[in-house]
Amino acid sequence: MGCYVLTKDKVMGNYPRTDNFRADPLVITGSATLADYKNSGYDRGHLYPAADAAWDTNSMNDCFYLSNMTPQIHAFNAGIWGKLETQVRDWSYKFDSLLIVTGGILRDGLPTIGIDSVAVPEYFYKVILCKNGTDISGLALF
Repeated sequence: MGCYVLTKDKVMGNYPRTDNFRADPLVITGSATLADYKNSGYDRGHLYPAADAAWDTNSMNDCFYLSNMTPQIHAFNAGIWGKLETQVRDWSYKFDSLLIVTGGILRDGLPTIGIDSVAVPEYFYKVILCKNGTDISGLALF
């Protein structure tokens, strides 16, 4: 699960994408590794998207820790998930600030990838909260 605030100012960031995918040394139970994803058939799907992290060099670098990734089929990651990420950025620009909670739904018995047995969620979510009193009646997804 990931949780972050996306503001109008952050959406305007222009730091370049680093693609510096790597294990997260702060995950004491063990982090996924690049080897887990290699030849798995799954994308490394961001929970905190790189485009949302373009406001700061450290944020951009941090978003490529594999603890911020979840296995996703390419059609989903590059399709509806990517469209939703873009829509959230549009809303953030429109409403100045959003709180976003995102993740995959985990349960026992999910398929896994790699030697580290990284679970492959069947379902994903994004919960998007905006300021109290904000009129969202005109919002529509896609």
